[in-house]
Amino acid sequence: PEPRHAKVENPVEWEIAFDTVGGDQQLLGDLLRVFVKDQGSLVDALSRALTANDSKEVRLGAHSLRSALGHLGVSEAARLAGKMEDIATKETERAEASGSQANVDLSEARRLFGDFKNVIDLAVIEIKKFLAGGTR
Repeated sequence: PEPRHAKVENPVEWEIAFDTVGGDQQLLGDLLRVFVKDQGSLVDALSRALTANDSKEVRLGAHSLRSALGHLGVSEAARLAGKMEDIATKETERAEASGSQANVDLSEARRLFGDFKNVIDLAVIEIKKFLAGGTR
């Protein structure tokens, strides 16, 4: 098992973020502002889906976050979202095969969510510094 709340030295890999926009700092700033504004509701929706034990919604939410985070260089959070997506996909398939959502087990995804949220919070701090004109 991975350690809870692992330390992340670089929550944002700026090279990846700049590659996504072809080096266009203005475009990257625009994307990052949208991310900072919207990430809270996306993360909250994922948390609610985990609490509700809704494997389909966890899969969808984790997939959306994984994709966005990967493009923005928030690679560790994207990796954790991918793991939650994989777990939810397997549990959705298992539930569909058995015809019941009653035995869906998202406990591992809920455990990963703590680390995921920690990395997102660190990334948002770093992104806000960047947007305020700080260095990367």
